[in-house]
Amino acid sequence: MPRATELTDFERGMIIGLHLGGKHTHQEIAAIVRRSKGAVQGVIERYIDGGLTTATQRSGRSSKLSKRDERQLVREVKKDRSITLEPLTEAFNKSLTISVSSRTVQRTLHNYGFYSRVAKKKPLVTEKNKKIRLEWCKRMKNWKEEWDKVIFSDESRYLIFKNDAHKLVWRRCDEKYKQDCLAPTVKNSDGVMVWGCFCKDRMGPLILVNGNINAAKVKQSMERFAKDTEKLQT
Repeated sequence: MPRATELTDFERGMIIGLHLGGKHTHQEIAAIVRRSKGAVQGVIERYIDGGLTTATQRSGRSSKLSKRDERQLVREVKKDRSITLEPLTEAFNKSLTISVSSRTVQRTLHNYGFYSRVAKKKPLVTEKNKKIRLEWCKRMKNWKEEWDKVIFSDESRYLIFKNDAHKLVWRRCDEKYKQDCLAPTVKNSDGVMVWGCFCKDRMGPLILVNGNINAAKVKQSMERFAKDTEKLQT
């Protein structure tokens, strides 16, 4: 559960004022200021014990980085999502009048929600193909019975040996599929070629293809799938 935000001085004043009025219980005050009963009790107890009406000063070292520096660090990591921590720290320090450690850089990025995560692999789609696919979807969005006469097919090559190394990128939780956080994949010429298809309500067979796929092989496979579908419908 996320930690609650710090009570403001205005909220503390409201709590103490309502308490001094003597007409409200701690539970009722909590409902009025929309805070937990425990938070309300803490404010009232500190007021009764020591007359405190503001938050106590916390100990600890102040941050070496200003808010402007922190925003610069976020911009720096967005330039190259796959940059590792040490080179990032070195590049960031060049923009500062002081020098910070890699631990400070890492901690600051964590405060802004950036963590080093394995990049999601996704087939590379060019901007041109993105526009074509979007236009296609717009044209077909009202189709109903038309889908009964459509078969989708594609081939894919499965690699027998490949590099499974993971690519790390800096991203927030909601940036998993952001373009510059992906590890684009493309087809490779080595491996085993298979062909498959599906229609509106049925999956087709997965066929092992010897050699390269061509129009004749696709037509033959489609005809086989169509005949099998007709047999099931009769």
